[in-house]
Amino acid sequence: MVRVETEGRSLRILVGDRTIAEHSPTAPLFSTGISVPEVRDTTVGRSFRSRGLPTKPLPHAEWDEERSTVTFSSTRRWLRFVLAERDGAAELRLEDASQDFGRVVLHLHGSEKAEVRGGGDAAADGLRGRRTVLWAADPGRYGGVNIREALSSRRGRSESGSAAPQPLFHDSDGYFAAAKHAGGLAVEVTKSGRRDIELWGLPESIFLGYEESAEAIYRRSALLGAKRGRPPRWSIEGVTVGVVGGEEELLLRLDRAVRGGARPSAVYIRDWSGLRSNGAVFEDYTPSAALYPRMSEILERLRARGIQGIARVAPLLSVDGEGYAEAAAGGFLLLGADGMPALSDRGGMTAHLDLENPEARAWAAEKLRRGVFGRGFAAVQAECAEVEPASAVSIAGRASLFHNRRAARWIEVCREAAEKSGGAVFASSGAGLGLADAGEVSGIGADWELGVGLRSVLGGLLGLADVGVGVAYCDAGAQFHRTPKELRAKQLVRWAELAAFTPHFRLPALRDDLVTLEQSDMALVWSMARLHVLLAPYIAVCINEFVDGGLPPIRRTEEVYPELKGRVPANQFMLGRDLIVAPVCDIEQGTVEVALPEGSWVHLMSGGDYIGAPHTVESLPGNPAAFFRRDGGSAGFFRSIADELE
Repeated sequence: MVRVETEGRSLRILVGDRTIAEHSPTAPLFSTGISVPEVRDTTVGRSFRSRGLPTKPLPHAEWDEERSTVTFSSTRRWLRFVLAERDGAAELRLEDASQDFGRVVLHLHGSEKAEVRGGGDAAADGLRGRRTVLWAADPGRYGGVNIREALSSRRGRSESGSAAPQPLFHDSDGYFAAAKHAGGLAVEVTKSGRRDIELWGLPESIFLGYEESAEAIYRRSALLGAKRGRPPRWSIEGVTVGVVGGEEELLLRLDRAVRGGARPSAVYIRDWSGLRSNGAVFEDYTPSAALYPRMSEILERLRARGIQGIARVAPLLSVDGEGYAEAAAGGFLLLGADGMPALSDRGGMTAHLDLENPEARAWAAEKLRRGVFGRGFAAVQAECAEVEPASAVSIAGRASLFHNRRAARWIEVCREAAEKSGGAVFASSGAGLGLADAGEVSGIGADWELGVGLRSVLGGLLGLADVGVGVAYCDAGAQFHRTPKELRAKQLVRWAELAAFTPHFRLPALRDDLVTLEQSDMALVWSMARLHVLLAPYIAVCINEFVDGGLPPIRRTEEVYPELKGRVPANQFMLGRDLIVAPVCDIEQGTVEVALPEGSWVHLMSGGDYIGAPHTVESLPGNPAAFFRRDGGSAGFFRSIADELE
């Protein structure tokens, strides 16, 4: 039950008997600012200017019990919310405001010692002591941040955009806050006992509440409309082979996978609509006559072999493609200040669909249904919705006001086409990952430059789990090329070790000139592909638990074993309830630290025995550190995997 208590000029919002928000004239719950945060395109991505812009508190609060409204105000400014209960949480649904504020800041209080998590992969290692901007960023551009910027972000000074912002936050005491909000936001946990959530523009709703467990917090992602995706069985039980280069290259890569002992169940054709002369992907919804002249025929032949096709699609249109003129004539594109379609140079001039326009969404869904699924693709990879000029204008206003919703809108378009065709939707990083059947995490470009790319990939997987996005996998394509050339072979092997324990194993669509693998290196990659296939029945059970109960397949060890809190190495995670995994994130290392709970544990690959304690474990390439409990319910299954791999 949600209720309000007032005392003098102070106000408290309670869920049951627990106070979840407090307001007083000296510690107001809200403040507002008129200035709009500045978002600029730069050569390495986006820059943001929001810190330092003036805000003014709303010190007065008035509760209208008859109308269930609470108004926060100052002399000339006010916000009015309808207070309601939703699934045991308090919902503050915006009813009216004195003006179109550029920023609305929510000031929450909490224990100084409590850890604060949330936001997606922007702050997978915790928010305390940091200010983080949650702005959906195209993975390619986000990866362009320089090494100094990436390192400073770990010390709390960065305002780089997140690749996958999810506006849900919670602390280790059980309190949570979430927002339905289409624009960017920033969360700051740098002041003692205080958490400030700065929403850029007016929010639709704010949710506040308390839960007893991390498992219950995961379920709270439903407040944001997140769908618990169930990927198609074929995407779990086999290996997806990434392809770029045309029909001959596609067949060659599939042949290599089969000869390597892998079980291909899908091909991800990144360049199915073509490539530009500089290697950039051509943006259109028709196959490339030069690269894939027999697209439908090849897909039909592959389906006969049990191999499905996945096509990359984006809400972008090259100006010299078939769809651009039709979209421009229909008024389906974002516009510039001159009233003409806003264009970006992505290896060629490219326009952007206006995803706030329902007619544009319907047009794109039909294009995908006919031109992609209708040609025989079983799934689409939704990408690049986060890309638009900072000054672009939508049918609904400034595009920046809806920026963080673009990814979700695009996945909804893809979902509509997929459901009509019996297909599936995968997604690259973006605020709509929870709506897809499986979401991709690619990590921070600077980490790949340093040879520790898997550090931010793993952080992204755990960060998404923190906000209830469960079916996520790791990608080695979007940022992998940043790895120093001499380290790429080692990095790809280590990537395969992590990918083996994720719901979807996708060999990256890398050009052969990006990485040269010795036969021994490739043998290790194929062995990890086989390990993934062997683990598939267990992973399928983990996904069922997620869909039915909200527990992400990959999550933090201390959430399953609370007694290890504060002692778990950063590289360690749980796959389901029964498998502890500690991948090597730094390719120069051959050992990893792992903390095992009390009891007797078995090394998955070697069968060696370990007791519950901290260990330094040798983990040479192709021998990932993974452990199962000797007397656990899945012990027999895991022993059979070790026998298969011998």
